[in-house]
Amino acid sequence: MSRIDNSQFKYQKLEHKQNLKKLQNQHENELEKIKLNHQKYKNQVKLKHELQKNNIHTEHQQKIMEQTRKNEKVLNELQESVDKTKERTSKQKEKILENHKKKISLVKADQESLIKSKKQKAQFIMQDLDQQTNIELARLNRKTERKRQELKNEGQEKLKDVKTKYIEKRSLDKSNFSKKQLAQSEKFQRALLEQRKQNQKQLTQEQRRHQKILGNSEKNFQRGFSSLRSDHLNKKAQIQKEHEGDFEKAFKRNEYVLQNLLKKKEEIVSKFKQRLKKDVEKVMIKDKDPFYQFTDINPKYEINQNKDGYVLSMKIPEHEAKNVQLSAHHRQIKITMDRDFSHTNKDNDGGLDQVKRFESYTSKIPVEKILDSKNIERTYKDGILSFEIKFA
Repeated sequence: MSRIDNSQFKYQKLEHKQNLKKLQNQHENELEKIKLNHQKYKNQVKLKHELQKNNIHTEHQQKIMEQTRKNEKVLNELQESVDKTKERTSKQKEKILENHKKKISLVKADQESLIKSKKQKAQFIMQDLDQQTNIELARLNRKTERKRQELKNEGQEKLKDVKTKYIEKRSLDKSNFSKKQLAQSEKFQRALLEQRKQNQKQLTQEQRRHQKILGNSEKNFQRGFSSLRSDHLNKKAQIQKEHEGDFEKAFKRNEYVLQNLLKKKEEIVSKFKQRLKKDVEKVMIKDKDPFYQFTDINPKYEINQNKDGYVLSMKIPEHEAKNVQLSAHHRQIKITMDRDFSHTNKDNDGGLDQVKRFESYTSKIPVEKILDSKNIERTYKDGILSFEIKFA
C-alpha cells in the first residue's frame, strides 16, 4: 500500500508541476502579446506625431509666405507715398510697424498655442498607455491568482502531508514572479521616459526654428525700411537743390522786373487811378458772384449704420455740388473740386478786360479699413453733400 501511495503521490506531483509550467507558459505568451501590442501602438503614435509636425511646419511656412507678401505690398505702398509730405509718411510708417508687430505677436501666440496643445495631447496619450499597461498587468495577476486558488482547493485534500514543502516552493515562485514583474515595469517606464525626452527635444527644436524664421523676417523688413529711408533722404536733398536753383533764377528775374518797374514808375502812377476804378468794379462783381463765396471744404466721415462702410458728409452750396468729386483707393479717400470763372469788362474807350480763373481743390483722408472704389453712392439734400463708401 505504501508503494501504491508513493506512486500516486509522485504522479500527482508531476501533474501539478506540468500544470504550473503550462500556466507560466501562458502567462509569458500573454505578456509577449501585450508587449507587441504596446509596441505597435507606440509606433502608430510616433507616425501620427510626425504627420502632425509636418502639417504644422507646412502651415507655418504658408503663414510666413503670406506675411512676406503682405509686407511686400506695404513696402510698395510706402514707395508710392515717399514723394508725399513728411507727416503722412511718418504716420503710415508707424501704422505699418504696429500692424507688423501685432501680426508677429499673433503668429507667435498661434504657434505657442499649437505647441501647448500638441504637448497636452502627447501627455494624454502617454497617460492612457500607462493606464492600459497597469490594467493588463492587474488582469493577468487576477487570472494567475484565481488559477492558483483553484489548484489549491483541488490539492488540499490530496496533498496535506506535502503542504509545507509546496508552500515554500510557491513562495519562491511568487518572489521570482514579482521580481520579473518589477523588471518588466521598470523597462516600460524607462521606454516611456525616453519617448517623452525625445518629444520634448523635437518641440524645442521646432520652437527654435520658428524663432529664427521670425527673426530673419524682421531683419529683412528693417533693411527694406532703412533703404527706403535713405532713398527718401537722397530724393529730398535733390529736390532741395533744384528748389535752390529755381529760387536763384526767380530772384534774378525779379530783380530784372523791378528795374523795369522803376523805369515805368511814372506811367504806372498815371494809370493807377483808372485801375483802381476797374478793381473796385471787379470786387463788386466778385461779391455778387457765387464763385468766390465758397472757398473751403470741411468733410466729416463716420461708419454707417450697417457697419459695412463709411459715410462722408460736407456742407456745400447747391451751385458747387456738381464740381465736387470723390474717389477711394485702398485706405485713402480723395476729394477734388474743379471750377472755372470768366469775366469781361468794357471801357468807354472801347477797350476790353477779360479775367479767366481756374481753381482746383484736393483733400486726402486716410482711414483704417480698405475701401471699395467701385461701390460709392452720392446724395445731396438740404445743403449737405454726402457719399457712402463700402468696405472692400
